[in-house]
Amino acid sequence: MKRIVLANLISSSNDRLLPRKFAFGLVLLLVALLVVVGVNARAWLNKIAGTTSSTPMAVVEPMTRSRAAQSTPTSLDSALITINRGGFYPAAFSRPQGKFFLLVENRSEQREVDLRLDIVGGGRLLDVNVPDGQLDWTELLDLNPGEYRLTEASRPDWVCNITITPQ
Repeated sequence: MKRIVLANLISSSNDRLLPRKFAFGLVLLLVALLVVVGVNARAWLNKIAGTTSSTPMAVVEPMTRSRAAQSTPTSLDSALITINRGGFYPAAFSRPQGKFFLLVENRSEQREVDLRLDIVGGGRLLDVNVPDGQLDWTELLDLNPGEYRLTEASRPDWVCNITITPQ
């Protein structure tokens, strides 16, 4: 009888090792997946980095439902900026001239943000209040080559520098 109890204890302790091994394998798989995603994200960010230019002028086209319904479907690029507790991410990016969607995600602890898009050394192009409860904001832009700065009105240290290069 003592042998049966001892055999049950040994088998139950071995059964516990299998889930640990499975969990360890799962953690390794998740880490590998995160590394692959990180490398691809870094390659994408390096791809959009470029050189600076001058002659800043811009056309800002607000996206309305009526205009969206009338337009023909086309493929447009986009630039994603995330606001976190430390400010804008990425803090700078570059892209070629042409229409693109500027997508801003508010993932900071600040509930409401006042976004400003300015031409460096020039005037203001946009002044947008993204209200409490609305986490994301999108704008269709067609910026001429030049330097632009996206800021948050109440946080002067939050800056995203945007460079538009000639095509």
